[in-house]
Amino acid sequence: MVICGEKKGFVLRNKGLVGNAVIRPLLAVGLGLALVACTVQQTAQPPATPPQAVSAVQPQPAPQAPHNPGAFAVAQRAAQTPALQASATAAAPMIDEFYPSIGGKRAKSALKRNLGKGDISLEFQRAEITEIVSVILGDLLGVPFTIDPDVRGTASLRTGEPISAAGLVPVLEAVLASANAVLVNQGGVYRVSLADAQSFSGGAVGANMPGANGGGFEVFPLSYIGAAELAKIIKPLLPEGRPLAVDETRNILIVAGTGPELRTVRDTIAVFDVDHMAEKAVLLTSLEHVDVETILLELENIFGDTGKGPLAGLVRFVPIERLNAVMVISTQQAYLQEARDWIARLDRTRRSDERRIFVYFMQHGSASNMVTTLRDIFGAARGDKADDGASLNVETEAGESGDGPAPRVTAEQSKNALLIHASEQQYRQILEVLSTLDVEPLQVMIEAQIVEVSLSDTLRYGVQYFLDTGGFGNATDSITQLTTGISPTSISPNLGAATPPSGGFAFTVQGGLNQSRVILDALSDLTTVNMVSAPTVFVLDNQVARLSVGDEVPIITQTSEGLTDDARTVNTVQYRSTGVLLEVTPRVNSGGMVTLEIVQEVSAAVNTQASGTSTIDSPTIQQRSFLSTVAVHDGETVLLGGLIRETGTKGKSGIPGLHTVPVLGHLFGRTSETAQRTELMVMITPTVVRNVQENRDATYEIGRKFQGVLRVQQEGAAHPRQEFSE
Repeated sequence: MVICGEKKGFVLRNKGLVGNAVIRPLLAVGLGLALVACTVQQTAQPPATPPQAVSAVQPQPAPQAPHNPGAFAVAQRAAQTPALQASATAAAPMIDEFYPSIGGKRAKSALKRNLGKGDISLEFQRAEITEIVSVILGDLLGVPFTIDPDVRGTASLRTGEPISAAGLVPVLEAVLASANAVLVNQGGVYRVSLADAQSFSGGAVGANMPGANGGGFEVFPLSYIGAAELAKIIKPLLPEGRPLAVDETRNILIVAGTGPELRTVRDTIAVFDVDHMAEKAVLLTSLEHVDVETILLELENIFGDTGKGPLAGLVRFVPIERLNAVMVISTQQAYLQEARDWIARLDRTRRSDERRIFVYFMQHGSASNMVTTLRDIFGAARGDKADDGASLNVETEAGESGDGPAPRVTAEQSKNALLIHASEQQYRQILEVLSTLDVEPLQVMIEAQIVEVSLSDTLRYGVQYFLDTGGFGNATDSITQLTTGISPTSISPNLGAATPPSGGFAFTVQGGLNQSRVILDALSDLTTVNMVSAPTVFVLDNQVARLSVGDEVPIITQTSEGLTDDARTVNTVQYRSTGVLLEVTPRVNSGGMVTLEIVQEVSAAVNTQASGTSTIDSPTIQQRSFLSTVAVHDGETVLLGGLIRETGTKGKSGIPGLHTVPVLGHLFGRTSETAQRTELMVMITPTVVRNVQENRDATYEIGRKFQGVLRVQQEGAAHPRQEFSE
């Protein structure tokens, strides 16, 4: 019978051909209908997708098997995948890529090769040779043909997999050979005639291979192995003299035999015609110190002869000389991990003191500063001198000079990189330090509020006395005294040492700026509170944040005159900064404590006149400043105060014209004296910013507060307490 695609056609048997004059037209009509019903099956072949490279050998889930990725896909992937470059060295980019296996079972569609426009399946059981020729040449191919009367016999034919029209002629030639016949193309007309010599004894296949046993011819399209190569494996399995045809152009194998023989051939082909690369994982790793030929010999000694040893077929080492790399292929991923470990152990220089040049690009710090730090850590080698922090000579061993030359580290300012000329061992020692020091620095947001409080009535004794006596009620519950200028021994042990301003005090306010606003609001209810400045700055850990708001006041420091009558007076002028000066240096420790070194100064210029003891007419600088070191937790506020200034003014008032008369003027007027006492307070809140998200949140909060201030000003709000609220 004829099978076209998956649809069955006709059963052609010798006994069924009685009365050919009547049945043959019916067979022709039925065969035509069967051929019309045939569907063209084209097996879609997915493109060869290279496996995905990963950084470590690890079990991977097997994806759907692509069609024949093969060694070409592996090599193509190796050429296209960017190598993983070690950021700390200047050596050639290192390759360490792993390609997991994609499964060993072939898909059903992968077995069918697209050999033409359509796929055709044939199956004849003990059919006449002439009928087979008529169906293939006349009905399927539609070409003119003739059959010599001497061509007789029966044959059985079955295509194991669908073939195309282009593959029908080789199949027919193999069938004709069993009947000692040949197919000759004479001017476009195919002629079937007897051959001069017999190639297969018996004359008719049906006599040697009974239809009951399913014998005959079978066509095997191959997908992953060459037909000629597979024929070498199949031929010893067949009895001597069995036809075995090979079509290398279409990669088809045509086999004749009995039913059991054909079943053996099918099972053998199913074993060998598979995508062997789909079952294997590949490791590609480059070598840094050893050439590929040398390490291959060492790996052969470790794993045994991979061609003849116990691991033959399981592990294969392929040298890639162009990349100075080794490709390891295995069906067991555990062997790849073992091979990678041994390659890492063997890829070393012969001498541990062999010097190379390494390049380390600083990720966060400064290259010149790091050179200075390394010099302080390791010390300079004997007889060598570092060039002002730009380069460094490091001893071979810590504290020992060693026999070889000491490593040298130079800072490349334009690239912010370190050039290290050292041995492997020395470089690993330096790199261990760099990996610890070259980390992303912390930032600290400093929020400061500098206020001036008028001391009168309730506050006449100062803010500290007011706090000590519980003037804020419940607000004092969140205030913890650090130290005072009078009793420096009262330092809180859990907050560390603090150096208060001379004659001043220092408190920490739990709750941050929200609680400090409560203090300011309470003070504003009692007296006048003047906000001198309220800056917010970001500063790196262990760096200085400096804020200066004010004027440059010229001060005459020296006056000189000549001795002649027309000599000029020469004044030496020096400019002095006045206003608000704030310097804060934060240091963050691993426990979340922030140590602050604070320098605060508030100064102003006061006009003065030259006195009898001095002829210099220059303003006087009145200033209040302190230097303090405190330790607070992240987000808490430190309150510094106690700098009290007292100013006095004198005035006269009375009847105009009369109160200025000498001697009698006091009878018509009066003299008044007023004194004003103010205290300077500084509230500083450090907030540690550890990552980008916290930086964005802090910036957003500052912008939100600024928009709130603008909104209040636009609405015309004039309440003094709103100065300290959001």
